[in-house]
Amino acid sequence: MYFHIFGRVEFDLHSTAFRRGYQAYWEIINKTLFIKEIKSVNKTILDVFGQLEPVEAYWFTGDLYLMVEDTNSHQLEYLKKIKIKVDKGVVVII
Repeated sequence: MYFHIFGRVEFDLHSTAFRRGYQAYWEIINKTLFIKEIKSVNKTILDVFGQLEPVEAYWFTGDLYLMVEDTNSHQLEYLKKIKIKVDKGVVVII
């Protein structure tokens, strides 16, 4: 749905760690999902959305998983996985 609204955005691939060509940072505010930043070698949130402020992600419907890690462990261990269900940018179940 995103591409139907905003059009296709071409990101330069500079590393196999970023196989999509970007890294996005998200935030939930008052049960609404926002994209707050985009990091890439050739685009910013301003380039993609035309604004610097966080953008309401009303095009996103699906499940998000928040992994809570054990900060007392010397290895990467997760204590729990939290499933967040989103419908058109609105959190409906945590």
